[in-house]
Amino acid sequence: MPSSPQAAAALSPIAREVQRVDPDRFLTALFAPAEFREDVLAVYAFNSEIARIRETVHEPVLGVMRVQWWRDTLEAIYRDPQAVPAHPVAQALAVTIHRHTLPQELFDELLEARERDMDERPIPDQESLALYVRCTGGHLTRLVATVLCGHDASVGEVAGKVGAAYALGGLLRAVPFHARHDRLYVPTEILNDHQADIAGLLAGKIDAGGRSAVAELRAAATTALREARHVWKGSVAADHRKAAVAAVLPGTMAEGYLKRLERAGDDPFESRLAVPTRRPVTLAWRAWRSTF
Repeated sequence: MPSSPQAAAALSPIAREVQRVDPDRFLTALFAPAEFREDVLAVYAFNSEIARIRETVHEPVLGVMRVQWWRDTLEAIYRDPQAVPAHPVAQALAVTIHRHTLPQELFDELLEARERDMDERPIPDQESLALYVRCTGGHLTRLVATVLCGHDASVGEVAGKVGAAYALGGLLRAVPFHARHDRLYVPTEILNDHQADIAGLLAGKIDAGGRSAVAELRAAATTALREARHVWKGSVAADHRKAAVAAVLPGTMAEGYLKRLERAGDDPFESRLAVPTRRPVTLAWRAWRSTF
């Protein structure tokens, strides 16, 4: 990993963009083997492009059009790499897809889930939320794991769980941001079950019911990480753990935030949670031990 200003300055344009918009995943990508690092960053750069669509358009219909552009671009990548648009992320992604035979269906489902971001209605229930985090964070992490380790079913299972847990933690971390834009990713069903004040939540205030709803989702993310570690230790070969560890290191990031959220009384509006906490030493230690 870059250890000096000179090394950081040598980052590719794709790497610098991921560093700017997705610093957590950028940091974990630095633990990937050098020969695969740019491929990992190309996948993360694609994710950054589509994850930020809703925040970069004034009208949801424009976001849908942007998702469709990426859908058409991916069709071109798989059909004829020479026909890829002159877009730096698309061209880097095309190289990565064909170098590692990445499955198109994961991209298709990821884009379908991201199109849901343009829907201004709240997520209705736990099942819908689980599908969303599985197809966004889960599929993204599975793609990175495939870059690093090939098509290993056990690694893919772990990557899917870790990525979904990271995505769920990210949605909890983003509650204040989404509330400011009259959006909610905490399912209405769960909020109602806990008798949470939804209007208050959108206004930036959380009551006991809201904290209880957040606690339920935090516990679900924590359970997913625990289950992923069980499979990682029990079913993934040691050499594959070493090869793919950079893909699952976001689980360490998620674990840290979830613990901080619990200490904050499951209040995502707690000011201390707005300050990112990144511990490269912890990541390095876990990467060295081939765990997360």
